Amino acid sequence: MEASVFRKMIWPEVLDKMIAADVIVMATPVYFYTMNAQMKTLIDRTCSRYTEIRNKEFYFIVAAADSRKRAMERTMEGFRAFTSCLSRAREKGIIYGTGAWKKVSRMRWAKKPAPCQQTWTKMNTAQRSGQGLPAGK
Repeated sequence: MEASVFRKMIWPEVLDKMIAADVIVMATPVYFYTMNAQMKTLIDRTCSRYTEIRNKEFYFIVAAADSRKRAMERTMEGFRAFTSCLSRAREKGIIYGTGAWKKVSRMRWAKKPAPCQQTWTKMNTAQRSGQGLPAGK
């Protein structure tokens, strides 16, 4: 099946699930200081029914090569611009994955994999953030 046909077939289901959800988690890698094209496309595709996405809690996960949280603010501004258009959207938390490029480079080129304790700590933080949230419908 052609990829574009597949995306067209599942998109209504994705949008229905976003509308039905109580909590929405949006995650993106940060490329050149902004969200990737796939995340922007997802946001753009909500346009036809964005007024139905209301009274939601939002969590955001962003990961970038840059080691500074500040470098991800443009991405967060994009998420906040989206949620500002939604009725009663509430930002509940953000997980910043900083310095991803350095971590990947160390893992790829080291003779023995370098310890990734910081990465695991961030993954555990993400997991704990999701505990207690209602299960998906």
